[in-house]
Amino acid sequence: MNFIYFFVELNRYKKGNTMLSSFIEELERRERLLADGAIGNNLFEMGLSNGDAPEIWNETEPQKIKNLHRMFGDAGSEVFLTNSFGANRARL
Repeated sequence: MNFIYFFVELNRYKKGNTMLSSFIEELERRERLLADGAIGNNLFEMGLSNGDAPEIWNETEPQKIKNLHRMFGDAGSEVFLTNSFGANRARL
């Protein structure tokens, strides 16, 4: 798997990062991990308006964000991505 090699290379630059090291060890130990997905689409289904920054909901609708990640976990996700994919000064 090519992405494992990316993380291994990244780990060489961040040797003190325990969380990253644990993630790499898990990737090496297992054939695959199941990640969540379609956060933006799910937030639209939960009421996010078109044009609104989904990241704002981390502050204004934290329970909806928690519930979404809980649903991913209930569905079997093992890796959870943050709701910050478009967060930057200009957008927020």
